[in-house]
Amino acid sequence: MTRGLLKTEEVASLLRVDVEWVRAHRVALGAVKLGDGPKAHLRFPREAVDAYLAARRVIAPRSSEPAAARKPRRPRRGAAPAPALRAAGERVIDW
Repeated sequence: MTRGLLKTEEVASLLRVDVEWVRAHRVALGAVKLGDGPKAHLRFPREAVDAYLAARRVIAPRSSEPAAARKPRRPRRGAAPAPALRAAGERVIDW
């Protein structure tokens, strides 16, 4: 690592993504291009990668009520209903 600059592979390892994903997001990650050619190496300032992560951090909203005092959640709309139980020979009417 050179003066706080990370290689593409190091950023990919740090973020646990593919190297191609890092290259595709090079602008958002603050890449620095070393050289003028089409195959110039990229380096990423550690601070820029940390800022990228900090801007995308998901923080759960805090609730003033403890979990036990909250109302139970309703089932999702697309959830399949529980199968109907019936005795042998009994007809089931599906509304």
